[in-house]
Amino acid sequence: MLDPFSALSLASNVVQFVDFSKDLLSETHELYRSTVGSSQVNSEIEVLYKNLSRLSENLNTSSLSASSTPGRSEEEKALGQLARSCKVVADDLLGILEKLRVSVGEHRKWRSFRQALKSVWKKEKINALQQRLDAFGKQLTLQLVAMLRDQQSDLLKEVQELASQSRRINSSRQFQLQNISTHLQSLKASLRLKLGEEDPELIAAHVSRAAFTVSRVATEHKILKSLYFEKIKDRHSKIPLAHQQTFEWIFKSTAKTSSQASSDINFVHWLESQNGFYWISGKAGSGKSTLMKYVSNHRHTEKALQRWVEDAKLVVARFFFWNAGTEMQKSLEGLLQSLLYEILRQESELIHTVCPDRWDSAGDNCGDNSAWDITELSQTMDRLVNQTTLSAKFCFFIDGLDEYERDHGEVIKVLDALMKSPRIKICLSSRPWNIFEDAYGHSPKWRLRLQDLTKKDIEHYVRGKFEEHERLAEVYTEDTESDHLIHAVVDKSQGVFLWVYLVVRSLCEGLTNGDSIKTLEARLQLLPAELDEFFRHILDQIDKVYKPLTARTFLETLQATEPLTLIAHSFLDEIDPEFVFQTKTSTFGQRQKVEMHEMDARCSRMRRRLDGRCKGLLEVSVNHEEPSYWGHRVEFLHRTVRDFLTSKGVYSELSSQFEPTLNLNENLCKAYLAQIITMPGEMADLMPNGIIGRQLHNLMYHARLCELETGRSNTRLLSEVEHVIHRLLEIYRTSVFPEGVHHLHQRVIFPEICYQQVIQSSDKHNPSFFKTVVTHGLELCVAERLEAEPFLINASTLPVLALALPSASADPEAELSTSMIQILLGSGADPNQDYNGWIPWANWICSIGKDPSLRKVSEAQLRTLELLLHYEADPNRRHRDRTVWEEFLLSIESSLSGMLSIAQRTFCFQLVDILLLHGANSRVKVRSERSPDAEITLENIFRRFPPSLQSQLLRRLEEQRRRALFRSCSCNLFAWIKCLKTEDESRRPLLHDHT
Repeated sequence: MLDPFSALSLASNVVQFVDFSKDLLSETHELYRSTVGSSQVNSEIEVLYKNLSRLSENLNTSSLSASSTPGRSEEEKALGQLARSCKVVADDLLGILEKLRVSVGEHRKWRSFRQALKSVWKKEKINALQQRLDAFGKQLTLQLVAMLRDQQSDLLKEVQELASQSRRINSSRQFQLQNISTHLQSLKASLRLKLGEEDPELIAAHVSRAAFTVSRVATEHKILKSLYFEKIKDRHSKIPLAHQQTFEWIFKSTAKTSSQASSDINFVHWLESQNGFYWISGKAGSGKSTLMKYVSNHRHTEKALQRWVEDAKLVVARFFFWNAGTEMQKSLEGLLQSLLYEILRQESELIHTVCPDRWDSAGDNCGDNSAWDITELSQTMDRLVNQTTLSAKFCFFIDGLDEYERDHGEVIKVLDALMKSPRIKICLSSRPWNIFEDAYGHSPKWRLRLQDLTKKDIEHYVRGKFEEHERLAEVYTEDTESDHLIHAVVDKSQGVFLWVYLVVRSLCEGLTNGDSIKTLEARLQLLPAELDEFFRHILDQIDKVYKPLTARTFLETLQATEPLTLIAHSFLDEIDPEFVFQTKTSTFGQRQKVEMHEMDARCSRMRRRLDGRCKGLLEVSVNHEEPSYWGHRVEFLHRTVRDFLTSKGVYSELSSQFEPTLNLNENLCKAYLAQIITMPGEMADLMPNGIIGRQLHNLMYHARLCELETGRSNTRLLSEVEHVIHRLLEIYRTSVFPEGVHHLHQRVIFPEICYQQVIQSSDKHNPSFFKTVVTHGLELCVAERLEAEPFLINASTLPVLALALPSASADPEAELSTSMIQILLGSGADPNQDYNGWIPWANWICSIGKDPSLRKVSEAQLRTLELLLHYEADPNRRHRDRTVWEEFLLSIESSLSGMLSIAQRTFCFQLVDILLLHGANSRVKVRSERSPDAEITLENIFRRFPPSLQSQLLRRLEEQRRRALFRSCSCNLFAWIKCLKTEDESRRPLLHDHT
């Protein structure tokens, strides 16, 4: 059978082509309505040509898919054949349109396409084409009805699967798809029972409309899937729910502060009538994230916002920054991508409008699953704000601006740009740092200080926790001063909920031990009032025998790029540092797989050890959306714990207790490898962004850090990694995917290499693994491998330089290694190697110019560019439709038009200067993409630089032109002297003509 959604997509493409072509051939399809001349006719024919080309390409793609898919029903085969027949007609029509484009000036009186067609085709041929289209329509009707009857057809299954996907992501299309599914099921039942006298054409019309809609929704889902990233909802789900009866004051006009004064809240007023921002500021641990989760999900918030939007559509989206999380959880890319996913999930009809490029490329089977870069995300958000398809207003809740890991000015700038739109308002939260005070503190009416307003909430929380304890009744009979204790906790808390949580935990331990109220009050007096002092108090209480293990656990948790699994901590806790090499990969995936009950026992032991060593500063969180093997993660109780442990004095203390013979990064590499080896087979995920791919990425990251620290490559460990991954792919080839390797060509860990290439390589000569170490910057490992196996530099068609030159826009945090570039170029890598029409170094240099904020300005980029040009990278070489130099000028012209600093403009100048020095064409002219009628020249670029830099570039140009003139004269002089030796005076060139 066809792959999911292919049958409906194929039917939809045929329907669109037949309808388009029949309309094109009708007498009513006018080419123009006035006498404006041939230019408009030509323009309209150009539009027709582009539309027909797109339909033809869609037919070609879908029919190829149909012909290459085994196990199809007869009806699906016939539909595939019909698509191929339509493709033939489409190509004929394209040929006609091509002729008409050339001759349009000679026939300005054409009124319809059919009339124009008569100028190149005879009437009989036109009528035959009309009859073929009619026949296609009838065949399509028969096939759609037959597919609806056929029990083996995937038609209904595809609709139901898509409806199921929509329900899972809570898409706005779920009810529409459910209605389509119900209607098709009704039609199918009617046909099967032969009830009534259904009109086949009417049934086919229903099915074709369903096919068009479902094909469109399938494209929407592809784009939504590309926006989705792992842990997109992770931070939100881990924030605890507000305790009962807390934070209710936020929906009132005023609230009592800790000093019993009355404070205006104005939150509801802002929701109902204001644009711009509302800032929730608060101390570390004061409960900002809990409050943001509470208000963003509350029915009162939605009710108030409905008054703001009036008749427009309300769209609410949330993002919670998390400094301890993955890159996407603490970056601008993650913010914009998450907001777009949430908005477009709710309003899917906007996807076509705001993601036009993705939409066009999603028509093929693979779609566009490439990563979104900051430029594309920003442009998509701009289109969303300015679109007119849907009358909508947007309210964003963005928590933890202080947890953004880069320059906080960047995120403020992005949010300010969004809030310029009257359609957008943003509720945001952060600590009261100076940069946020400067940005948002100037409007006290739209700001609250959380720690000043939570006194009553803290009292509710403490009283509730005490009342839940079974020993409280006994304490009440002995002593009636519990209210005094509760108020003492509230007064000492200073509005910091995290401190209260820790104190209540300690007091409840006292209740368990049978402490009286007086003893509990004494315990409270001994507990520090500040968080850092409290954390120090907890560390001091840890048993002396545990301290080295505690230090190692904290340091490994800090060193990891993301929260480690509980099972990974159990491997880190192994006594034998060589444990990972004791699992023989010859039986990997069979006898050596650790059974689940053994994994559960490991996790249970490790949980108890962490509780004993870390006294609650680390806790285990559970993600129910992941398999249990991966879903138990060990995380810091709160960001303030991480901040405390990374403070200079505490970190030095922990490091002094760590065994000097151990290496943190090497330990983490072994733990990640052990996870891959012992993972249960049924949970394996070989997708590049899947479970194993993520573990491999983390492993390689720490392997690189290990290289940098030790100055040597860990050959033994990396060889083991290579062997394990190779064996894993072999096992999956023969067991999990027995139908053949062609189903895995885009599903393996090494996405740049096809599956066959991986499994046909021996363990010793695996080009895929070599590319993996290049991608992750393991310079010493790469140098060793190239010395032993120099053929690896050209082991596949993908240029290895492409993996070492990160795109500045696609991955702003990717680190550029000039040393790696030097190793590869010195080993024979060709900088001008072409790969499917693009040159890696050209792609890299142009991506720098396309980054509107030029965040990656660095000396390493300048050195890398000089290095590439030294190894004969050619700036005048063709790259796509232009030269590399022309592409670069186009990209940098756009950036120079923006608000750049002097340092950034100087950096652009240096790039231009280096390229000119190495032969870039100084007389270049290229048409601007922003203004098609304008040309970009070096003179245009010069004007964007400060005057001092302009003069330097002019001198560089003058030097280049003198050298060019000297070379020209020298060559001419040589030819003239050579001609003097002959007696044929006519062959002597005139030297003065060239001087």
